[in-house]
Amino acid sequence: MARDSQTTDWLQRAIEIAWQRELCEQLVAGPRAAAPDIVSVQAAFCIDVRAEVFRRALEAQHPSVQTIGFAGLFGMPVEYVPIASSNARPQLPGLLAPKFRVTDTAAPAGLALRRAARLTLDAA
Repeated sequence: MARDSQTTDWLQRAIEIAWQRELCEQLVAGPRAAAPDIVSVQAAFCIDVRAEVFRRALEAQHPSVQTIGFAGLFGMPVEYVPIASSNARPQLPGLLAPKFRVTDTAAPAGLALRRAARLTLDAA
């Protein structure tokens, strides 16, 4: 039994050394693709894990698309109420309570009625 353990330990160590060598070679070589000289789109997102999906999807569209994370959005304790809806959506981390309510006021004529009808249909 001791011999099997020694063989396993030796094999594991060999795998780790091979992985470390490959990692060192990659680090010395530097990044594979340089960042584009021209950024066609730059978008700032809240540094929230829920936004990470959107950031990665946007960056995957083209190499010249760049996203950045921004922590300042946490300072706005607001909830958002869409047009023709009574459901408020908090726009801040779950541990905090909103202090202000944001709504749309300059909507085109008839938009609230069309959206209310669609929401009623969706609920059915």
